[in-house]
Amino acid sequence: MISALSRFFLEAVAFGGILIIILYQMSQTENFNNILPILSLYVFAGYRMIPTLQQIYVSFNQLAFVGPSLNKLYDDFKKIKTAKPDQEQGQIFLNKTIDLNSINYTYPNVSRTTLKDINLSIPAKSTIGLIGATGSGKTTTVDIILGLLEAQKGTLEVDG
Repeated sequence: MISALSRFFLEAVAFGGILIIILYQMSQTENFNNILPILSLYVFAGYRMIPTLQQIYVSFNQLAFVGPSLNKLYDDFKKIKTAKPDQEQGQIFLNKTIDLNSINYTYPNVSRTTLKDINLSIPAKSTIGLIGATGSGKTTTVDIILGLLEAQKGTLEVDG
């Protein structure tokens, strides 16, 4: 509703301004025919600018609406602490392989074992793909490698 009202407001301001220009020009010159082409140009340009001014107004309203959210997000980004590269705490250096030895995993409250006796060796600096049917344990295997899940049986070894 505000965007529709703004169009009427913009039209009133634009055409009110044109009327003021016409009255001013009429008071300054005696011959109205000389200023008629220039006034026609102003009227046409003003009418053509109304949709653009309407879009600008709507955009400012949207910015005002999402402004507090953007400020909160900006504050959260400022609070993020950057990691220092000289900190070696918790880093694992991989120069040889990642080995999964007899990995077993079952999700809580599920009777079926998701991973059973998985043995996998991944060479350092290589790219692999895990292929299988839905529910075959691809994501679970990756989660165990990343440390998001802990294997219930078996070992995950990183040879540095």
